[in-house]
Amino acid sequence: MVYVEFLATAPWNRPRLVKEPTYKGAGRVLIGTAVSLSIEEELRGRIGLHSLPGAEDFYRDAIGMADLGVDKDGPHKGLRYFELSESQISGFLTTQH
Repeated sequence: MVYVEFLATAPWNRPRLVKEPTYKGAGRVLIGTAVSLSIEEELRGRIGLHSLPGAEDFYRDAIGMADLGVDKDGPHKGLRYFELSESQISGFLTTQH
């Protein structure tokens, strides 16, 4: 699995912050790049990441990642952990616009 250490889009691309984002879908493109890398590395598109609280809905609802709960140990203690499994890849790829 490819672990996404850090992912961020510029404030002017966030629908919650601006009325009309400059580049719509920047977060999806970045996740798609991680999925592509996972496929290239023969990891079948699987990715995982820890989410900041403000992005949890994006990963769960917009991307369709599985919410595996709050990490209780390690450097990401207190953050929710999400994974996009091999079975979820097709759903992610077919919802891309």
